[in-house]
Amino acid sequence: MEYTAIVSHPLIRRARRITVTGSLFAAKRAATREFGHYHPDREIIVMDRRGQVVSRRRIGERRWLTSQPMRSRLLREAGEALYGSRWKTDLSRNLGLTDRTIRSWAGGKNMPPRVASDLLGLVVGRMSALDVLADRLRRAGGLLPPGRRASSRARGTKLT
Repeated sequence: MEYTAIVSHPLIRRARRITVTGSLFAAKRAATREFGHYHPDREIIVMDRRGQVVSRRRIGERRWLTSQPMRSRLLREAGEALYGSRWKTDLSRNLGLTDRTIRSWAGGKNMPPRVASDLLGLVVGRMSALDVLADRLRRAGGLLPPGRRASSRARGTKLT
């Protein structure tokens, strides 16, 4: 994905701008390197290719604020990766929430940050189960010697 980062300036036309291709993390890192020395009353703003703000941070502060549309997009991506096209009902059941709550978050309503950690737990659990299954399939196909595992996640290593 392509992101554009700018540093806030009273005259927006004069704001410095960089373009970063890759992850949001890479864009934040590049923006911090590029703009981190500016005056503390300025703000670094990261936008997606449509021009929507996805994250922002005051210069001198450590924490990035992720915008609600970005959280909604992550919710949608995680839901589709975990459950396919009919993800909202299955995700609401696994999180112990109502369908209406998940639908409102997916539509852009304010989603609590703790939901990201709950989603991460579901994703990591699914990754571990798929790694174990992949090892079993490799063994069944003769692609992996018996008694040997292909990945660290299959051995139960926790991802944080």
